[in-house]
Amino acid sequence: MMLNVMEGEWRHLVPYVKAYREALHGFGDEASARVGLAVPAFVIPDDAAPTPWEAAVQQAHPYFAAGTRAFGAASPEVLPWTLDEFAAQCGPEGSLVVGGVSDVVDKLTTLRRELGVERILLRVDINGLPHERALRTLRLLGNQVLPRLRCNPDQLEER
Repeated sequence: MMLNVMEGEWRHLVPYVKAYREALHGFGDEASARVGLAVPAFVIPDDAAPTPWEAAVQQAHPYFAAGTRAFGAASPEVLPWTLDEFAAQCGPEGSLVVGGVSDVVDKLTTLRRELGVERILLRVDINGLPHERALRTLRLLGNQVLPRLRCNPDQLEER
């Protein structure tokens, strides 16, 4: 099962994941009870600012606010996030993966541990995000985030 999360607290997904796994267990099919998570991401280097998380939130907000809360063109029915709402979504309990490298490592570790997801798809196709910023996020994910997750077995433990 793949979960696509756009807004809210990720902890609200825990009972759904549990119910899904229990249902498959009841059918004797635990092997296919794998769960993945698709979530937007925006990463900056840890040394980009004195507080990388705050800098990342400030930098990413205009692109998220340019569209709706569900990736797409803004519509009159759906108001864009305010900076405070967006910051809450980027915080430890929020659904978005936004921050410095260390913030992102911490959040991905928490998501993996608490939700028990085996796959995490990080989306960098944020509304109007300049290509170079998307590439920077991809480079940081590949060159700094993933190696840190891999070198710490507690952070990337196989289920």
